[in-house]
Amino acid sequence: MAVYKSQGGENLGPNAAQTEKLLKSVEALGFQVEQLKMENSYLRTQLSELKGK
Repeated sequence: MAVYKSQGGENLGPNAAQTEKLLKSVEALGFQVEQLKMENSYLRTQLSELKGK
C-alpha cells in the first residue's frame, strides 16, 4: 500500500485525495473568514462614523 503525504508531509493514508480536498476547503474557508472579519471591521467603522454625525 502506498503512503500518501500532504504538502506539509503528514501521512494521509488511503483517503489522501479526499483528505487533500478537505484541507483545501478548510483553507479556503479560513480565508473567507478573514475577509469577513475585515469587512465587519470596516462596516463597524462606517456605522460609528454615521452615528457620530
